[in-house]
Amino acid sequence: MTYLSQSSIPTTLDSPFKHLHPISLPRNDVEHLMTAFVNLLSQNRPDSSPEIEIRIGRILSKSSLRRFSQTQSTSSLVRLSSEYQFDPHMPAQLFSNVLNFMLTTNYTHKSSNTLNLIHKKGRITVDANDPKRTLACVQKAKSSVTHDMSCPDSQFDLRISRSWEVHLDPREVVQTPLQLQRLLKRDSFSIPPFRLDMAQTMTRTGKSFTVPFRNLAYEIEIEIEDIDHLQKAFKNFQAHKHEEMESLIIEMFTIARFFQDFMSNGVHTPLVNQPRPSDSSQMHSHVQQSKQEKDRQQHSRIQREKTETLNTRFNYTPKPKQ
Repeated sequence: MTYLSQSSIPTTLDSPFKHLHPISLPRNDVEHLMTAFVNLLSQNRPDSSPEIEIRIGRILSKSSLRRFSQTQSTSSLVRLSSEYQFDPHMPAQLFSNVLNFMLTTNYTHKSSNTLNLIHKKGRITVDANDPKRTLACVQKAKSSVTHDMSCPDSQFDLRISRSWEVHLDPREVVQTPLQLQRLLKRDSFSIPPFRLDMAQTMTRTGKSFTVPFRNLAYEIEIEIEDIDHLQKAFKNFQAHKHEEMESLIIEMFTIARFFQDFMSNGVHTPLVNQPRPSDSSQMHSHVQQSKQEKDRQQHSRIQREKTETLNTRFNYTPKPKQ
């Protein structure tokens, strides 16, 4: 199998991620994704915004919940049968580890509490603290496509999604049935030209606003945030200059791979920045379970060791404590 050569790929990532060694991906997979991204951008929809993201999760059997396995020992794109599904939900403690690590870095951090009202025609996003304030109203285009990557050399797999988000008039969307409500507390970190989104969510079905939210879940995704950068890479690709698009793909997967490895290393920190809805106490009960003293001591030791390693590897200085 041929792997993409990394020596010719320029690096645009900001510190500390610019110190990561680029991940090796099969050339066929890189070319497949480049073609997919170019096909998406070629549609040129003025009423929409392109969205390209990677989610971290696991490919699981629907019946047995066993993880998908393949004969190759390295990461590669796979075509899944209907027997398998991608599960994007993260264990609470591993989500906590990533969040608290990112809070020690100097990346621009934004936190938000929103409520997604998912109607038959589209999704209306409002401020959870001020529901009368509409933030967005969009619908995924029917041309949305996903690509699944099996990563046998990691505890987690990846799903790459590419789509157009069509902007809609909320006055039209509310005329269709309300199917799902999704309460979302998001911590976002800008890693130019990407953004790391860490979401804590709860849902309830139907149009009732009195039924408690349930099904606490944690999700992590990396999205291309700088659309101008993406469009520039697209124009260069059309001019037969593929290096920038290749670099964008490799860098995106390199960041995803870092967090795959980070969560597999067992770094332990307490969860911070809990969601702020009225039923946040239910969320707290899921993530603040007590642990035995022996476990705490062991995880504390691992944390110190890993933090020292990460500081050396990334060559960065954590934010001073206030």
